[in-house]
Amino acid sequence: MNSQKHIFLRPWQDIEAWELLKEKAELDESIGNAELLSIGQEVAQECGGKPLAVVTIASSLKNKRISKWKIVSQELRNPAPTVMHKAIYRPIEVSYQKFKR
Repeated sequence: MNSQKHIFLRPWQDIEAWELLKEKAELDESIGNAELLSIGQEVAQECGGKPLAVVTIASSLKNKRISKWKIVSQELRNPAPTVMHKAIYRPIEVSYQKFKR
């Protein structure tokens, strides 16, 4: 008897990921730091529409200097061995490597 029901969730759109990242990292668009906001949008996009990745990265970047945001953005763009690795594990790995020391 197979009673499991599969529910497929769509990846979030970039704008949804960006809104979540802003909330969790406590970014305020009114601060006028265009460079930080631009990097934040790149980071949200690199999380591949995965809310868990966005929340993990955003939480680790909260109150960090722009230099840390740049490092994370670059790390997320580095080639990953598999699609799953890039979509889920890489963002989490980057956050722990850079900020959980």
